[in-house]
Amino acid sequence: MVQAAHLSDIAQTERALRILGRFSGSPSDWFFCVWDGFSDVELPTGSAASSLQLPHRRYVILQGALDEISTWNQQLGRGRVIAPPAFAWPANQTCCFAADVDPHWGGIGASQATIDALVQDEVLDITPANPTATIPEYQ
Repeated sequence: MVQAAHLSDIAQTERALRILGRFSGSPSDWFFCVWDGFSDVELPTGSAASSLQLPHRRYVILQGALDEISTWNQQLGRGRVIAPPAFAWPANQTCCFAADVDPHWGGIGASQATIDALVQDEVLDITPANPTATIPEYQ
């Protein structure tokens, strides 16, 4: 059996966000926080750039339609594969996607129907969170 190629982090994120978008009711108005420490991403600067400061990280906030993430490699990475947003959520706040800059984990808060759709996707590696279980270690 031939194993399928592993999707890039941005491709996995795009796939997960498209599923979230189907349930959000707001696919045309999303917010995306991108860590300003990624050297492969050309982000807006100056007064035109909204930002979010968290301990040890600063993010630039982008706003737009969910479908725009499919053009990020070209627009923000000048054609190179880039890192995904660290956070993404629709304006109506029906869900939230979060991913660390280290690619071994991410978290999604959403309705049970949305989580079920994510878990059922055969391409994504999704495991429902269990607060009583031991946290998997990075391998």
